[in-house]
Amino acid sequence: MMSSTNVRLEVSSEAVQTNEDVNGGPNVTDRDPLKINSHLKVNFENIFAEPDPEVSSFDTVWSGSLTVFTQTRLWCYKISTLFCALPLAFFWGVHFGFLACCTVWCCRPCKMSYDVKLGGVRGFVQSAVDAIYRPCFEAFGHIFYNIRIKTVREEI
Repeated sequence: MMSSTNVRLEVSSEAVQTNEDVNGGPNVTDRDPLKINSHLKVNFENIFAEPDPEVSSFDTVWSGSLTVFTQTRLWCYKISTLFCALPLAFFWGVHFGFLACCTVWCCRPCKMSYDVKLGGVRGFVQSAVDAIYRPCFEAFGHIFYNIRIKTVREEI
C-alpha cells in the first residue's frame, strides 16, 4: 500500500500545497484536499427525514430507499465522469492555459503600461482632491462629530 503525504512548497513567500503522493502521482485517497467542494457532500439524512416515529414507513422500505439513493447517486456520478471527465479536463486545461498566457503576455503588460502612463496624472489628481474635497468632507464630518445617539428599550 502506498503512503501519501502533502508536500508544502515555498514560492515567493506563499505556501503552496500539492495533492501528490510520495511517488509523484496524484493522490487518489484525498481528491479534495482544499475542501473546495465540501458543499456537495449531501447524504440521505440531509434530504429525507421522518420526524414522527409513529407515522413512518416500514423499516425495509426506509433501508431500501437509503440503498437505492446512495447507489443511484454513486453510479450516476461514475457513469457521468466516465464520459465527461477527460473531455472536460482537456477543455479546462486548454482554457486555463490560454487564460494564463493571456494574463502573462497581454493583461499584465497592459496594466503596467497604464500604471506608468498615468503615474503623473495620479499625483495631480491626488493633490487636487486633497486641496478641494478633503477640507469640505472634514468640515462636514465635524458637523456630526459630537452627535450621540442613546437607545432606550422599554418593555410594555
